[in-house]
Amino acid sequence: MGSVRGTQSLTDRERDIVLLVFEGYTNREMGERLGVSWLTVRNHISRLLVKFEAKNRTDLLARLVALRRLRRRQLIL
Repeated sequence: MGSVRGTQSLTDRERDIVLLVFEGYTNREMGERLGVSWLTVRNHISRLLVKFEAKNRTDLLARLVALRRLRRRQLIL
């Protein structure tokens, strides 16, 4: 999966964006929900792609799902 550096340094807004990515929102829908421009959402997504070393939004989602599974396993152990 590569590195997940930066997972501890997400801003509150990036965390909001991550939750909405999980829910399948488009950039425009996220912008409307958060009260910001879709361009602002796009910038947040771009920063998340860098932080998670993801190639695109689909890769970002796959990495986030894998990270969530890993963290859940660690809580069980």
